[in-house]
Amino acid sequence: MTEAKFSFTTKINGDLLTVRGDTAQEFNNNLDAFLLSPDTMSRVWQVQVEAHSYSNDGAPTPAPSVDQAAAAVSSALDAAPVAAPAPAATVAAPQAVEQQTDRWGKLYTRGLPGAPVVPNGAMLLLEAKSKAGKPYKCWVDPLEGPWPVKKITEKAERQWVDS
Repeated sequence: MTEAKFSFTTKINGDLLTVRGDTAQEFNNNLDAFLLSPDTMSRVWQVQVEAHSYSNDGAPTPAPSVDQAAAAVSSALDAAPVAAPAPAATVAAPQAVEQQTDRWGKLYTRGLPGAPVVPNGAMLLLEAKSKAGKPYKCWVDPLEGPWPVKKITEKAERQWVDS
């Protein structure tokens, strides 16, 4: 079993909470599922209450509400550093739209507004023809394009565009 590429860990009332994902999208989905699910938040907080229901002198402490739990997690997420690279941080300032054709006639376009962002940067639009002559379009990782890019993670999968 391998370690997830994207991971966020924070401490809540002395316990560690970790959200993981193998891809940026999976990480975001897992984080949203945790933060947006009152049922999950309630269960996490219940474990917190049971584990920390007594003070140092042995006296019971009052149980916090689910809203207090959500506020505690939210403030911990705001204050804690993220262990995974932030995709937005890998993208340079907005650039002009550029196009370049490779020796096989594939047209790469970079700098398009609304391009999906992956850890290696904003994706490039690739327009080409299959061996059978059928035209296609897809978003590709910047590592696949003709411009030099610093590799942050492995190449992201293509995202096909309906023509």
